[in-house]
Amino acid sequence: MHSSKITILILVLFTLVSGCSNSKQNKVNSVEPNIQGYVIDISTNRLLVVWDIEYEQIESKSIDEILRLAQPNAMYLTYKNAKDFAKGDLVDIWTTGEYNTSYPGQGTATKIIKRESK
Repeated sequence: MHSSKITILILVLFTLVSGCSNSKQNKVNSVEPNIQGYVIDISTNRLLVVWDIEYEQIESKSIDEILRLAQPNAMYLTYKNAKDFAKGDLVDIWTTGEYNTSYPGQGTATKIIKRESK
């Protein structure tokens, strides 16, 4: 009887661990992007992106003004090819799904595709 309880416990733990690992993998390999937004700043390996805002609302504003307008929808994303993008680019972004919740947030992009230019 004792061994059956241990077997059940092992099965439950295995199921929980399997479910967690599949959930993260689905976020990383998702068909749909995690974020669609506008690039408002670029550095060597990082983009600052805002979303749920129209381009006309941000095109002639400073970064600080844009961040105030977009709050809480802004994030610094580490990405190896950040220099391939320009301020104002509309982008689709896939991320690891792990974020620092500061403002602007911080995360890591696994894939970024430019949708259209300014």
